[in-house]
Amino acid sequence: MNRPATIDKLRRLHEQAVKIIEREHTNGIEIDEVAALLSTSRRQLQRAFVEFGGVTYRQHVTEVRMRHAARLLADRSLTIGAITERVGYRQQSQFSKSFRARYGILPSAYRRALASTPPTSPSPGS
Repeated sequence: MNRPATIDKLRRLHEQAVKIIEREHTNGIEIDEVAALLSTSRRQLQRAFVEFGGVTYRQHVTEVRMRHAARLLADRSLTIGAITERVGYRQQSQFSKSFRARYGILPSAYRRALASTPPTSPSPGS
């Protein structure tokens, strides 16, 4: 069993890392960069995510990106390619694959569903 001080340290690492990811996810920030910013090891940060977030670092970053993408898809002035870049993906095919894994439909289909859904209804895939 972990000591209370260790648990508190991991909790703080997780909270601080989540804030950094929310701010920097569009820049493709890697776990080693976040660990360096927080003066910790990659392993400690990985452990903090699993213990306090219930997911890996990569899974958390992907979820943040997908939520951001879902909001951006409502802006019809943005192309799917522009959204791909804004949420930190280099390739549209990888973005579409990740989006489909998260929401069950491609970004273009999600956008069409948004356009046909009244504003008071839940978003597609929620």
